Amino acid sequence: MPQPTTTNNKKGFGMGFLKKVAARTTDTLERGMQGLAVRMDQGKNADLVRVAIYDPTTNELLGVTERLPVPGTNNGDNTQQQQQQQAPTKDIRFEVPVWIPGSRRQQSLLLKVWIQSGASLVLQSAKSAKNYLLGSAIVNCQALSEGVTAVALTMTTTTPQTQQQPQPQLQLCILPDPKFSPILTRGWALTDPDMSGYSSTLNYLPLDQSYIFPGKQPNHWLIAHERATESTIPLPIAAAMTQLAANACTKSLDHAKSVARILRNNRHDYKDPMHKATCNIGLVGVVPSPNRSGVTAANISLAWRRPDSMFEFEIAVNESLPIVPSNGPTPGGFGSVKRTFYPKLCSPDRGDHILPGILQAYGGKMPSSGYLLGGVYFCVAVQTTGFGGIDPTSPDGAPAIELWETVLGLEAFVNKSTTTPTTIQVPLRKGIDDVGHLLLQIQVTLPEGQQQPANGNYMATLPATDGLISLVGMDSLSDGVKPYLDSMPSMTGTALRHQQLNTMGYFFTTQYMDQHLALRQSACDAFQERARRYKHALFQPEKDAPPHTLRTPKNFRPSSSRITTLLSGIPFNCHIASLNINVMDAIHPKATSSSATAASEYPGASFHNITCGAPADHARGFGNILTNVSHKNVSGGLRRLEAQRSECAAQLQQAQSMLIAGVGQYLTHARKAGGAVNHVPARHAEIQQLRWKVFEGVHNLHHVTWMCGVRRANVFSQSLGLALSSFLASLSDKNKCAAGWPDLWARHGFMVCFEGLLSAVGKELGMIEDASVAIAMLRMVHIVLVPADNGIPEGAVKIPSSPYLRWTNLTASGGEGSARKFVVQIGIDRGYYLERIPAPLQNNASVRLYPILFEVGVDIRQAGSNLIKKNQNNQSSGGGGSGSIVDDGEEDDVGIVDDDVLVALNYEAMRKMNCYAHALSPQQISLDNVHAAMERVFSPDQSTSNFNNPDKDQLPIHPSLVALHSHIMSSAGKMSHSILDEAATIAQQLGGGGLVFCKSGKDRTAMHLTYKQCQFAGRYRGNTDNQAILRDAHLLRLHGTRLPICEKNVGQALYAFNSLQVKFMPENLKPPPNTLAGFLKGGEIFKGGGIES
Repeated sequence: MPQPTTTNNKKGFGMGFLKKVAARTTDTLERGMQGLAVRMDQGKNADLVRVAIYDPTTNELLGVTERLPVPGTNNGDNTQQQQQQQAPTKDIRFEVPVWIPGSRRQQSLLLKVWIQSGASLVLQSAKSAKNYLLGSAIVNCQALSEGVTAVALTMTTTTPQTQQQPQPQLQLCILPDPKFSPILTRGWALTDPDMSGYSSTLNYLPLDQSYIFPGKQPNHWLIAHERATESTIPLPIAAAMTQLAANACTKSLDHAKSVARILRNNRHDYKDPMHKATCNIGLVGVVPSPNRSGVTAANISLAWRRPDSMFEFEIAVNESLPIVPSNGPTPGGFGSVKRTFYPKLCSPDRGDHILPGILQAYGGKMPSSGYLLGGVYFCVAVQTTGFGGIDPTSPDGAPAIELWETVLGLEAFVNKSTTTPTTIQVPLRKGIDDVGHLLLQIQVTLPEGQQQPANGNYMATLPATDGLISLVGMDSLSDGVKPYLDSMPSMTGTALRHQQLNTMGYFFTTQYMDQHLALRQSACDAFQERARRYKHALFQPEKDAPPHTLRTPKNFRPSSSRITTLLSGIPFNCHIASLNINVMDAIHPKATSSSATAASEYPGASFHNITCGAPADHARGFGNILTNVSHKNVSGGLRRLEAQRSECAAQLQQAQSMLIAGVGQYLTHARKAGGAVNHVPARHAEIQQLRWKVFEGVHNLHHVTWMCGVRRANVFSQSLGLALSSFLASLSDKNKCAAGWPDLWARHGFMVCFEGLLSAVGKELGMIEDASVAIAMLRMVHIVLVPADNGIPEGAVKIPSSPYLRWTNLTASGGEGSARKFVVQIGIDRGYYLERIPAPLQNNASVRLYPILFEVGVDIRQAGSNLIKKNQNNQSSGGGGSGSIVDDGEEDDVGIVDDDVLVALNYEAMRKMNCYAHALSPQQISLDNVHAAMERVFSPDQSTSNFNNPDKDQLPIHPSLVALHSHIMSSAGKMSHSILDEAATIAQQLGGGGLVFCKSGKDRTAMHLTYKQCQFAGRYRGNTDNQAILRDAHLLRLHGTRLPICEKNVGQALYAFNSLQVKFMPENLKPPPNTLAGFLKGGEIFKGGGIES
């Protein structure tokens, strides 16, 4: 926008003459250009006028209004011109104020009225769009009345006035600077900081702008004040939630360490002299029977047959063994093959499941010792050339290979060996035939000083109760997997299936657990450090940091800090955006407060919204979380990750079933062939492959579960701070409280309606998926307001810099997993509590949050996504075409496309809002049935696949939601902003709080919020014409708080759009052309700068 230029009275010798000549030359050129412009314009563009305020002494520019068209100067339409000539002369009312600095309140100031030719706007040169002075006036600031008043001033113009024309006038509306809303007045919120918050830099100063809109009568002016104020809630809530997560994470870490310990203790190669036996085996040789004299070579393999698992564990594989003649002496000394392993003492008292076949060998009871050690299986592979030992299948007549076997029970050798090794002979058999003897030495030693199992169960794990997975509301999906990680034993399957799985041992590897422990330790350290830094920042925030460079904790987190892990628990760019409207009578301004007419027509109103960036875990990204764990790809945000977690659980169930079937088939055939068989050979390739698939499934499931748990803790911390800010802002609205909404909140919950503007493409799809889960988790939250006396409860977090909020205390209670319940206590100044907190919310009354998310993509990526899907549908039906999405330079911004998620999310939200509407406005349905339906729509297993079958809905569509339902049902493949528009209006009518977000909370959010605010102002003054609403929204987008918020986040007061992107945006959300950042590459303007896309 070309600004009126100030005059410089300083002149220099010589150069002054040249400047005068240049000025005359420039004026001649300008007149020529203006003439050209007029011929080109042909009267299509109206002349523009604005008012600027100056220091009359220095001519310093202090402020300027917006540009407005002069009535009657648009002569492109003769009919319109005649109508304007016949109509009475219209006043020009400027809606954007000029500010008088406090330091100049005692002096006179100069007002100048400038005009700009509309014809010159068709030229691109800034010099061609010159401002011309129409007139000026001096105003004595000392004579201006405090408060709301009106003063008329006579102007001195640069053109002579005819006798028929009245002298032009400037009518001034003098208002006090309302930057800081007075406490307890309209527009103030409980979340607003006091002055100490600004002086300590814990909060940045509020952003504000005032406007004057026309009222229902010509003399009624609506004073609208727009303000964007930081909330005092996000950082204390983030500190409380992060501390809760840190404590839960510590429990999960200790629990996982106990699981890792029993995994190690369960291994045969892990030594534990205090709890496990020690078995030393020395193999001396093999003695063939006399009728087996053709043995030329022997190799032996050993496997431990555990009493608690049907799978053998190899101890030695294909070790060469000496051949000892049958008629020779028994060799002494140490064996040629030595092995040591450490079997655990298996006992049902320690939770071990003894194989039924082994128990049957003891008559169905445990032996008198109370423990079992299992047996060792010896398999000797011998080459034979004598006694006809030729392999009939070998083409070259190679020697035949025979397998000679035997099994020794370890319990028979406990502490029976002396210090001198004794060689014993153990019969070897081939089938039922004796074929020789195995010469070996064996020694079994029990734990030191213990002949009986210890009373305590050293194989028990620490409980997973109140661990991180349970804290964030996740249920266990690893049914039948031992040891139990982040879950307790369950019997959701059949008893037979559990019995079968119990006989198969553990399905974790120690290598995976070591890797997983490092992951948990890292998360635990991060939560602890983050909680410490958050609490420290509440009282010692960073000073002197420009907002957009901030990377340390504060209530405000710039969108440019998305990849800063330290700030993962703090919501982005959170502001309480308010629009407060009051009326002023321009003729009798001081009588307004007592004017019955004005008071009845304009009682005053306030419109609150929370604006923010998407509550998503940007720092963790949306890529594959199974890297270095599995070849499987699991990526995206929480909604997709948790769906893939369910897929992992289903795949694990399938792998378990296949293993059970494979083992059952093997045992059936083996028992038919050779009698009692209780174990599966370690070298059975097919079953070992099936078994490894179960291992892999267990590893994948638990890794994805943990990653989802950490991610949930981060995004829930963000959404909780946003929701509480919305609730407290609504509680501060005296009109809402007077209308009885608190009583309805206590009975049915407080609706927090999130309005998302993200596209279902690439990274933004991941943000949608994170946000949808973070918002759904708010259903677990109950808010309790309590009077605060001196001191704060143990574990509570102080809320500094707030005039009435003293502390917050976040506790987790209820059951495990999805039965989790969070109680947020907010300590409020006792005097304020008793005087202003509505009675339905006192006496420990609980308000449960009722979260809803509507989501519509409104940018070029969503348009491209819709085009791709349309072309794909055309191709599948025989059509052609192709589409592409414009990349803004961010890596992976063009990736997975999922338009269906938008329809599904909006249908879920509509069903939830439908239940809430039925609760507030019953439609011949009992309240009990309505509340039951409210619980069903929030259940974790609630299906969203039936949005095309409305008959399956629990409740019929409420009359107030018919239009919204229609918009959603027809929204597939469309960019339907009407969904958000309708949903936001209904949410306001249902007494809910509105929260608007996009990726950063500054660009698309600004467009949607300003449209909502101007809709509210239009409804207030009875003008719902969309063109008038868009004109007012244009004013707010250009002169209001949203451009400063852009600067606050990225250092430049521009919206991160370019002209191409704007072409694809809905008409209601298009920004002013001169506020665009331009074409972007890699998130910055080509010429440099800090605008992010």
